[in-house]
Amino acid sequence: MIMQAMSASPTLPLVRVAWNDPVLIKQALDIRAYGIMVPWVNNREEAVKAVRACRYPQSGGIRGVGPRRASNYSFDEEYYDMADREILIAAQVETEEAVRNLEEIFSVEGIDVAFIGPWDLSMSLGVFRKFNHPKLVGAIKAVLDTAKGTGVSLGIFSGIGDVDKYIEQGFRFISLASDTELFIHGCKDAINKVKGWRPTQPAQSIF
Repeated sequence: MIMQAMSASPTLPLVRVAWNDPVLIKQALDIRAYGIMVPWVNNREEAVKAVRACRYPQSGGIRGVGPRRASNYSFDEEYYDMADREILIAAQVETEEAVRNLEEIFSVEGIDVAFIGPWDLSMSLGVFRKFNHPKLVGAIKAVLDTAKGTGVSLGIFSGIGDVDKYIEQGFRFISLASDTELFIHGCKDAINKVKGWRPTQPAQSIF
């Protein structure tokens, strides 16, 4: 339903699949996702697997030809070539193993974005939720340094207060908080505004 609603807007739908699974990736693409985020990509083999799942055999992939809604039920004959050229593939860097294998992951043609999940990465590094810990800061810097000159864009999950910092560091694909965090911040802002509100005129009784 969300994908249908988005189709009437200029928003491009991106889907984070549950796993690096060709079946799950195909399902997301066939309902017209324009980008796929693949979790837990730790090495070159897993990066290649993700790319092949997103590409048709004509481009070296294994995606089955049955996109239905994505191709406007086959009325859009240009979809197949467009999909192989334009669908974005983001590999999530979430483990110490992935950080060790950055060069080989970035070398895979078709990987457009390396997306850091700070919570998972901090857990893998043994410094869970210590976002200023040298081990996590160093790992993020390693991703930034390794990506230079590769053509791979960098992404990260960011809290509301860290967006400017990440943009300055060079991140261009930023997930801004979660729906829960946005809701909480919105409620706090509304409460603060209500607390500071004072009527401009004395209240009048309706009785």
